[in-house]
Amino acid sequence: MHPAALAGGEPVLLTLKHAQFRPSRFARSLSIGATKRPGGETAGYGKRAAVVLRRGMRQAEFHSVEARLNRNHLSSLAVLVGTNGKGASVPDAPLCGLIVTGSDSATHAVERAVLIEVVRDALGRELPVLAISDAVPLALSAAGMEPPSSPHQAVLIGDEVRALQAHVDIERAIDSMATAPPR
Repeated sequence: MHPAALAGGEPVLLTLKHAQFRPSRFARSLSIGATKRPGGETAGYGKRAAVVLRRGMRQAEFHSVEARLNRNHLSSLAVLVGTNGKGASVPDAPLCGLIVTGSDSATHAVERAVLIEVVRDALGRELPVLAISDAVPLALSAAGMEPPSSPHQAVLIGDEVRALQAHVDIERAIDSMATAPPR
């Protein structure tokens, strides 16, 4: 609009040209990566479960356990078991349970003794113990219990021994650990 039109008292009409506005190629919407959690979500990750890491672990079992722990907003606390002669124990932290996955390698006598010690320590703290595949006989012998009569893929040792036949039962056991108060 011309300044003469403004001085003459004509109505002011503003016309905007259609701009070709585009954000910079560096401007992006904010996103949070899959491994990062916003502050509100991390409050639920205060609960932990101890997971025994052993030589020759079955990776498929370990990954399914980790996925279920993540789904239940539980973080895992590693318990390293090896044949180096050093004793391992359940960490002195509030935990919801202990999970012992199976192994494809032969269990060395020192490793077996350390595993039995870890399971006894967890049961002494009244933590539920989930043993999967070949860890079942070790966990049951550490608890001083006989294996269940029915065929099983895993056991959950708590107030009683529950035989778990299917993968779904293992997931439900982890779900029950997630709802249990930390000890």
